[in-house]
Amino acid sequence: MRCMVEISSCEFQEIYDIDIASGVVIGRLDEAVNYYPDLDLGDCGGREKGISRRHAVILTMEGVPHLMDLGSINGSALNGKTLQPDKPYRLSAENQVRLGTLDIRIMIG
Repeated sequence: MRCMVEISSCEFQEIYDIDIASGVVIGRLDEAVNYYPDLDLGDCGGREKGISRRHAVILTMEGVPHLMDLGSINGSALNGKTLQPDKPYRLSAENQVRLGTLDIRIMIG
């Protein structure tokens, strides 16, 4: 299963085409501890916008894509609803997501 992640709040629009079959960790890299998330939002001002190193994950459960906050400090929201940490939320075909203060769009398909 694939998804597109669109980030418009960078200096330029970024679009990532991602295979989510095995899960995709979204966050920002930390070279000091040699940690690299699957989708690094550091270039989009991740640190300044409150993105944790391991902020959220897109995962597939019983063939259905979900988004789960990984206990991030600044939280996550899906389509305007605040996510509880470590609880998966079903993704629809098009989703507005806020990670910290960074807005992204996740499209499934």
